[in-house]
Formats: sequence, C-alpha cells, structure tokens
Amino acid sequence: MKKYFVNFCILSFAVFFLSGATEMPPAPAAVVTKVVNSAQYKPASGSWTTLKVGQALSTNDMVKTSGKALIVLKFTDNSVLKVRENSQVTISVTKNGKNVSKTVDIGKGTVNASVTKQDQQDFKVKSPTLVASVRGTEFLFGYDNDTTNVYLMEGKLFCEAQLGKKDTYELQEGMGCTVTSDGTIQAGEMTEKQKQEYNNSTKTNVRKVILKTPQGDLIIEYLTD
Repeated sequence: MKKYFVNFCILSFAVFFLSGATEMPPAPAAVVTKVVNSAQYKPASGSWTTLKVGQALSTNDMVKTSGKALIVLKFTDNSVLKVRENSQVTISVTKNGKNVSKTVDIGKGTVNASVTKQDQQDFKVKSPTLVASVRGTEFLFGYDNDTTNVYLMEGKLFCEAQLGKKDTYELQEGMGCTVTSDGTIQAGEMTEKQKQEYNNSTKTNVRKVILKTPQGDLIIEYLTD
C-alpha cells in the first residue's frame, strides 16, 4: 500500500511539473531592434530604466526618447515602428480568440510606421486628438500641442477625431491631414515639405562627421537611410 502511495505521489508530481512546463508565457507585444542615443523604457508596473536592444515589450509598457534619439520596434506580425526624437509611446496588445488588437498610443512626439497587412488583426495608432485604424500601410504620425499630423505614403488610413466635432476621414495614398482639439480634420495632398519630412522619418542609420577646430574636435551626428 505504501509503495502504491509513493508511486502515486511521484506520478502526480510529474503530471503537475509537465503541465506547468508546457504552459507557454505570453508572447511580447513588440521587441526593440535598434536604439540610437538615449532612450528609456518603463514596464506597466515599474519605473523608467535605460532601454537596450533586445528588450521585449509587454502590453501597456512605455518607451521614450530624448533629443537626437531613435527607437525601432518590431511587432510579431513584422510591422515596424520607428519612434523619433523627443517622443513618448505606450504599446498595448489584446487578444480575443484569433483576433489580435495592437494599439500604439502617442503621448507626444512622432512615429514612422510600416504596418503589414492585417488579417484578423487590428492595428491602431492614436493620440489625444485622433485614432488612425490601419490595415497595411506606411505613414508618419505626430502629436504636439493638441495637434496631430498624419502623412500617408502608402495604403489607406481611416481617421477618427476624438474631441469636439469628431470628424472622420479616410486618407488615400499621398495625402496628409491635421487634426486639432476642436475635432476637425483638414486633409489634402501632401506638400513637398511634408514628403521630405516623411522621408526623413524613415532614416535610422547614424553617420558622424568630425570637424577639426582650434578649440578641439566638433562631432556632428546625422541620420541616413
């Protein structure tokens, strides 16, 4: 009897151990693939720390950049987000069956997004004044002083103002829009200046130029493709 009891305990422990071992941890919302200059990371329940390449981001985690800084994030669907300088972003992912909802919340600053085609998935980029629903596209999204600017290089983007009049508009390829706190959306073809701003937002490689001066070396850093 004692022998059977010991065997039962061993078997029960093995079943418990194996069932726990096969339980997979939740997949990260995104992974940091590049950091240029000073950037920080704050988990949903924690404090700000230095952000490093390889950091996995879970839902409601935050990242922020200082001047001349850049973060590149990659989502599990291979969508890529470039967080530009002086920006703060919160990443969240929720699942409902096969449907996966991803939201990029811009507290301030600018992001460049390259979003893959979303099958049974929902990808949104939002600010306090605008929510942009994405299916598969490339665009620039910036928020500052209660104003959101969006420049769409490829695909379509459905925009919903969050305040005031709560205008809606579907941006087409090559268009841009401005959304203010009164809830109006002003849309039109991108200007050459806006196209250049978009192109600059895609750059991720840092080059350095060293100028020799009587006072010493002057180092100039700039981003390239």
